[in-house]
Amino acid sequence: MSTITGLDYLLRPAADLSDVLPLMRPDAASTLSADIFLERLARAEYRAEWTWTASDGGSGVLAVVVWWGSGSAEGSAPDALDGIYVHESVARADRAGLAAALIAAGQAQFAVQYGLTTPPPEYHVFLPCGWRTDPSVTAALGWRMDAVTRAGLTSLLERLRFEWRSPARVPARSGRLSFRVEPDDEVFVSLFARVLTGSLDASTTAAALASGAQEAAREDVAFYRDRMLGERAWWRLAVDAAGSAVGFGIPSRNPAFPVVGYLGVVPEHRGHGYADDILAEITRILADEAGAEVIRADTDLANTPMAASLERVGYRNFSRRLVFSAPLPLRPLTTGLPLRWAHPSRRTPLTAWRPHPTATSLYARSSLYARPSLQSDKSGIKATDWHTKTVSHTKPCPKCGSLGVVPGVVIWAGQAVLGCGGVLGGRIARLRR
Repeated sequence: MSTITGLDYLLRPAADLSDVLPLMRPDAASTLSADIFLERLARAEYRAEWTWTASDGGSGVLAVVVWWGSGSAEGSAPDALDGIYVHESVARADRAGLAAALIAAGQAQFAVQYGLTTPPPEYHVFLPCGWRTDPSVTAALGWRMDAVTRAGLTSLLERLRFEWRSPARVPARSGRLSFRVEPDDEVFVSLFARVLTGSLDASTTAAALASGAQEAAREDVAFYRDRMLGERAWWRLAVDAAGSAVGFGIPSRNPAFPVVGYLGVVPEHRGHGYADDILAEITRILADEAGAEVIRADTDLANTPMAASLERVGYRNFSRRLVFSAPLPLRPLTTGLPLRWAHPSRRTPLTAWRPHPTATSLYARSSLYARPSLQSDKSGIKATDWHTKTVSHTKPCPKCGSLGVVPGVVIWAGQAVLGCGGVLGGRIARLRR
């Protein structure tokens, strides 16, 4: 039993799935319905042990949270938190607290049951493009956002959702690049690691911060090869007229749609519009070879170059995705060395740690913009050994108005550069490893 706002609730996996169906009423911030739940349950994307309920012993089920998995082998951990519902009889002021306790209970059980050493599954919310100005969306989202934040999913990433639909024209090849099948996974590992430099993709950058670029690249290759449903034979290496690899494209699919899995251009070949060529090739493979009539693609809100490329190739932005996640564990660093931060374009050393005893802190993920490199007067630390810090601020972001936990914060020159591109000046407090 768990006590919340003076009441005792029983938090556990669903004993009878029929009890949770009446709570699954779609609203402006959740599309999960009872029918969709049953369909995905039949495909093993939802499971009883991933469906948690809260009851008070007398009123039946008062809250339900649902985690989703890719339908992989029995005994696997869920991949994402998919739905959060609280019965209308629960006071509005108590909804977030009850949902947060239920989410935290599930997270704790999954950590033990599956031996998880990684952060808990992310929470994904699908919203209309203009969600910020829609009161019905903000009302339905607000208490859920409060709940997942209380449960430790404190980093927020906003992504643009794009779609290509037949009978739109399949992009023709420009002739600037040739594309070839490359069976060697190690070639793609190398390319994944190379495109991390200067990447505007928050998730891959954060993974590199947590485990290093090479390990993150190897995990990405394994993910698209083993967990996504696309064919390995669809992967393409992009080569210019001189025979140099300029990038790569990974057409793929998830349980619902063919997708633009991943594409990247290596740093030395950026600025020539090659992303359009690679995206067009991915679209051609999925449409012509795989017979796709609809292709989906996501990119970070801050990744304006990728969004522009999608639009040029014929994709339409139809929705937004909010991703709430827990902080990634930091990569271990050698201690005892005189570390300095330097902005790469200025090379001016900056003091690394400036404690401020009165400040409160919020979690800061990887940089999307002015990524610094670690500088040291002694050996043992490489420029690729980045790490995150905790920062605090009390002023809203001048670009998007955010105040609180945001992804993509990095400290340089006494400023906080946010994931949306906004910059907060002034004194920065409580920097730490």
